[in-house]
Amino acid sequence: MGRTFRIKVRMRRFRRQHPRIAFAIRSFMIFSATFGGAYGFVTGSRSENSGYDPHAFAIGASFLFALACLGLATLSMRLRFVHKRLRKLAAHNEALIDRNWELKEAEERARSLFEQQGDLIVLRDTSGRITFANEAYCALAGQVRSALVGTRFDFDVLEQGDSARESNGTRIHDQKIATPLGARWIAWREGYVRLDAGQPAELQSVGRDVTDRT
Repeated sequence: MGRTFRIKVRMRRFRRQHPRIAFAIRSFMIFSATFGGAYGFVTGSRSENSGYDPHAFAIGASFLFALACLGLATLSMRLRFVHKRLRKLAAHNEALIDRNWELKEAEERARSLFEQQGDLIVLRDTSGRITFANEAYCALAGQVRSALVGTRFDFDVLEQGDSARESNGTRIHDQKIATPLGARWIAWREGYVRLDAGQPAELQSVGRDVTDRT
């Protein structure tokens, strides 16, 4: 049984990979069977000892015609069912495409919002590697984004200020850091966010330059 199943799987794979060859083989087999059957019937009916009876032939032909009509009706119902399922799948796919488009637009809007903000925004994975940094963070670090993403880059801390934790788990603290622009005081808000349900949470750090206020 396993060998038969493997043969069927190979035949289906061949039909998918070579549809034209499979169609030609199928058409040749149907034509050969039809032509051979018709030729054998005509040849046998012409012989002297064939016992050909036109009434029996009419009954048999009518029976075969009824079977053919039943087969065509069944095939038509099957095709209608398949077409109905295909229409449902097409509608479902269109809904998924629209949903994906909406999600992509929302992601682009969120990323644009991140870029336009003056605050420093950086995302890190569970191992501390940067997965995203906005333009403000890159400008303060003095590096391009491509050089930061995938690294464990962090500013050198010159002085650690007070730290507190909110009820939702967000950590608030101030740091005096060394940057290419000089020492700056940054007020950080850090918390874990999950951008994708199928991915682990990432640490999001949002910093505001409070050097002038300090």
